[in-house]
Amino acid sequence: MNSVDPKALRKSRLFLLLIALVFAAPMIVAGLLSWSGWQPGVKGHGEAILPQRNFVDQKLRVQLPTARTMPGARPRHSSPWWRWPDPAVPAAA
Repeated sequence: MNSVDPKALRKSRLFLLLIALVFAAPMIVAGLLSWSGWQPGVKGHGEAILPQRNFVDQKLRVQLPTARTMPGARPRHSSPWWRWPDPAVPAAA
């Protein structure tokens, strides 16, 4: 078995800890800032849709482009739900 130089081993372990610190430091700082009560200022970049509409209350059907209804419908194919195409909402109701 080859003997490992203790100085090189220490250097490689320090380098590994430095890499882990680079990834962990932002999460630690964000957690500390959140725990202290600081939250970044948020500015909306758009206009709200007023009046807000609830699709369930207005009985709007959300359909996939393949004409299958989205809520609770079972697909006819074996693809999981997260691979379905984006839902299309009818424009007129």
